Amino acid sequence: MLTTVGLRLAIGFVLSAICLWLFAKIADSVVENELLVQFDLALADFLHFNAQPDTINLLRFITDYGPRLMWGLGILVVLVWAWRRAWLEMLVWIGAFGGGELLNLGLKAWFARPRPSFDDPIIVANFFSFPSGHAMMSMIGYGMLTYFALLRVQNRWARFGITLTVALLIILIGYSRIYLGVHFFSDVAAGYAAGGLWLITCIGVLEFIRKRKEKSSLV
Repeated sequence: MLTTVGLRLAIGFVLSAICLWLFAKIADSVVENELLVQFDLALADFLHFNAQPDTINLLRFITDYGPRLMWGLGILVVLVWAWRRAWLEMLVWIGAFGGGELLNLGLKAWFARPRPSFDDPIIVANFFSFPSGHAMMSMIGYGMLTYFALLRVQNRWARFGITLTVALLIILIGYSRIYLGVHFFSDVAAGYAAGGLWLITCIGVLEFIRKRKEKSSLV
């Protein structure tokens, strides 16, 4: 019978395979200029030409301060792990952020997809578009925060509230990038898939090491 940790690892393997498959399908559609690309262009044009000032201001706030809040919390968590001498958790936490950033930059350079282009852009972003760094890093950063929070919160409704709040924030950050015209829909979807894959990998590494430690302590 599977232990709790073993069950988590098995579920993680399935979810990581799904994320990898989704990313591969989206990337192939973008490279081959399939129907998804036409949907990207149509949605980008629709949102840009129907953008409302109040919505722009709200989403600019989310796209700017959502990631800043995540990095601020990330630094706080590092300090907490260091204070508690939880070196394994701290290293995995730093690896999740640093590895995610490097992976995103590598993927952007590999696919080299230009960003959406408008005569009157709402905001301007540099570097390549695919996959979205905001979407990918919000999935990794807030996902890791949620994982650590759920390990310590036992109340079912509190766990549900945390998960729902974080999920909505991640979705809003991704949507803000599409609405503000700096990413296509497929950029954001691929960012979520790649971020989910890296997130699950980091959690899986942590759970695997913990399982090994549990076994060794019983010997």
